[in-house]
Amino acid sequence: MNSEQKNILTLSLCLALTLTGHILIYPVVSLVGLKLSGQPSLAVVPICLSYLSGTFVSVGAAFFMQRWGRPKGFMIGALSTIVSAAVSYQAIVSDSFLLFCLGSLFYGVQLGIAPYYRFAALEAASPGVQSRALGLVMSGGIVAALLGPTLSGASVSLLPVEYEGNFLIFGLLPLGILVLLTQVKLPQPAVHPKGRPLRKIIKAPQFLLALAACVIGYGVMSLIMIATPMAMKADGLAFTGITSVIKWHMLGMFLPGFFTGALIQRFGCTKVILTGVLINLAAITINYGPMDLTQYIFSLLLLGVGWNFLYLGSTQLLAKCYQPGEAAKVQGFNESVTLAVNSASALSAGVLYQHLGWAGVSLSAVPALVGVVLMALLLIYSNRLAKA
Repeated sequence: MNSEQKNILTLSLCLALTLTGHILIYPVVSLVGLKLSGQPSLAVVPICLSYLSGTFVSVGAAFFMQRWGRPKGFMIGALSTIVSAAVSYQAIVSDSFLLFCLGSLFYGVQLGIAPYYRFAALEAASPGVQSRALGLVMSGGIVAALLGPTLSGASVSLLPVEYEGNFLIFGLLPLGILVLLTQVKLPQPAVHPKGRPLRKIIKAPQFLLALAACVIGYGVMSLIMIATPMAMKADGLAFTGITSVIKWHMLGMFLPGFFTGALIQRFGCTKVILTGVLINLAAITINYGPMDLTQYIFSLLLLGVGWNFLYLGSTQLLAKCYQPGEAAKVQGFNESVTLAVNSASALSAGVLYQHLGWAGVSLSAVPALVGVVLMALLLIYSNRLAKA
């Protein structure tokens, strides 16, 4: 195994542990929020705060890693997760909703940093194999999809107070990340000219589609995913059913990573993005009428596959929009907007679910997805005119 392959494998394992922790607490955060606040509309506030703090961190993280390297940035994310776990654990013990919100703010640091693993994958790979490297690093989520729900279900009653065990294990996983990151040897960031102004870059139709696909893909997934545990609990399904749905959803998110890169190389980013939107719309059509466990599984599985196509397609498209000296500001802008929309999605999920129910939450995502389709078709049409 050469150094490039070792770096890609190590990044994949780091992302696997990061996502394992995310899946470990994802099903319980809204449930803990509901338990501590007593109101569905407030149950999602901790998740919203995580995305909000991640929004502010993401831009700074891009410039920090440009100056000091990716591994140091990822280490800060791992350390912030440990702090978040400790504060959240104490919040559950002391029955404090405000303290739980504080722990969620600390976790937002990790949410603002972890998306850069995919850019690290592109930078660690040689030209010509970047799509494959991106898919392989993102496939670390498969490990998380299998391990995370198992740990979540096993730890929910591990300690005397419900959900304490989830946050205990959540705080231990980053220790493995810190060890692995000492083995990553990426090239030192090169010094480049500042490049074009950001305002000029973001006006390009190609960039706008990349941003929209990333933002809407993540926003729609967050909106539906955050409402899922509450909807399933209201339908009388056991916690083991919730973790099973999360598992299949995460497999849908990351298993296609083995071939999404090849699809992008063959058909192009725009067509892969369009396919992702269609898959998401198919997932939404399932969410009407009475829901059982099988319907939840199929809906969230398709939602995950759709996200994969949108996320990886938009990542590759975004990389075509900037030159080396422009990477930090373009990536930082993309991630901050994505996390800001996720914050709004998280907050609106509880409100929409409380007032419109599960089907209403799903239906509210349709206009945004249709907007991405129109942007993709417009870009395809523009490209054909330019070649004519």
